[in-house]
Amino acid sequence: GGTLFRTEFVQSGASMYVFHRDSTGTDKELIRLANNYVFFNDDGEDIDIKMEGENVDHLFSLDAAQDNIGIGGAPNSGVERLHVQGTGTSTMLRIESTDAGASVAPVVDLYRNSASPDTGDDLGQILFSGNDSAGAKQNYFQIKGEIRDN
Repeated sequence: GGTLFRTEFVQSGASMYVFHRDSTGTDKELIRLANNYVFFNDDGEDIDIKMEGENVDHLFSLDAAQDNIGIGGAPNSGVERLHVQGTGTSTMLRIESTDAGASVAPVVDLYRNSASPDTGDDLGQILFSGNDSAGAKQNYFQIKGEIRDN
């Protein structure tokens, strides 16, 4: 005998569960399906999720150990939550409003929710960086917000 791995489908009430038994014999809940939701990795295990596109290997990647998500590639460990990657020069991100009114839209809100805001605190920044001629990442331009009292 080798190591036994087992995947099991279990119905309980209105929910369907998919369990996987790992090499230690522990059953881990992978997916729970119900009539109004789908849970992936509801037990908070180190189980990654990956969706592939026709031409992109990591179209959507969730790294459970890093608690972050990659779109277009595996997420980098230095990114806190969302890492978007692309290989082309066309639009990588579009935030679009189809509102026909005169209101401001769309809105991108960089919100610093500090429990102790103070004059001089940095609020956020948009950073333009790229590789220099030696291939080292350099910061070239930034737009930065700071709290100032009038």
